[in-house]
Amino acid sequence: MPLSIDRFRREFARAVVAKLLVRFHMALIFAGTVSAGMVVSKAALEAGLHSMPLRYLLSASSAYIVFLLLVRLWIAYALAVIDVSSEPKVESSPPPCGGGERAAKPPGATRRKAPRSWEGLVAGVDVARSRP
Repeated sequence: MPLSIDRFRREFARAVVAKLLVRFHMALIFAGTVSAGMVVSKAALEAGLHSMPLRYLLSASSAYIVFLLLVRLWIAYALAVIDVSSEPKVESSPPPCGGGERAAKPPGATRRKAPRSWEGLVAGVDVARSRP
C-alpha cells in the first residue's frame, strides 16, 4: 500500500534525524560560514581596504556563498547516507476539485449544505426581518 506524502515526509525526517548528526553538522556549517566571513574581512583589511562598508559587503557576500556551498555539500552527503531509492512508493496527491469531479470525502466527514441566500448570515442576525 502506498504511503501518503505527509506520512512519507514524517518518516523521511525521522530517518534523517536518526542517521545523521544534524545539529553537529549545522554547527560545522555555521562555524565555516562565520570563519569564511572573518577571513575575507581580515584579508581585505590586510590588502589595504579600510572602508568598513565595502569590507562588510565583501565578507558578508563571500560568507553567504560559502554557506550555500556547505549546505549543498551537506545535502549531497545526506542523500548518500540515506538511501532514498529503497523508500516505499508514495501515492500522489489527489487532483484538485474542478471540472465536475467531486473530491473524495474522508471517512466520517459530513457535507455541509450551502445556504439558500446570504441574508441572515451576517453575525447570526436575520437581515430580512430586522429591516424597518
